[in-house]
Amino acid sequence: MEKIDLYEIAIDKPFAQVKKIFLDTRQWEKWWGGAVKKASWRVGGHIVWETGAESTITVFHSANDTLAVAIEGTFTTAKFILQQRRSNQNQTIFSLKESAQNGAGFSDGGAAHRAQLEQIITRFGALCESTANGKKKFLFF
Repeated sequence: MEKIDLYEIAIDKPFAQVKKIFLDTRQWEKWWGGAVKKASWRVGGHIVWETGAESTITVFHSANDTLAVAIEGTFTTAKFILQQRRSNQNQTIFSLKESAQNGAGFSDGGAAHRAQLEQIITRFGALCESTANGKKKFLFF
């Protein structure tokens, strides 16, 4: 199995708000790049993508200050961890680790895919920080 690096950012929003955005399937197209038709957020549940493809949720652990989710597709498994920063309750750490499977590989050693994952995690952080209580913030100058 070819490993991909771990990506992590600090988001200046409380854990509950970040978790709500993560679990809102209407938001996924904005940061992940693929539209979700529906998701069953539980172990053994599925994500049905707008393309018709399905991914399986192999890990789903939700607690007061942590959310861990692993989503297995045909060629990759994406592992997400959202965790409230212990020293700052208004900040959430978002981690993404993705690994290839079933013979999937990268002709460039994964460089282009790593760049894509960096963009994904950056978009998620920007979406969370531009949203207040689950609603988009509008800034007026």
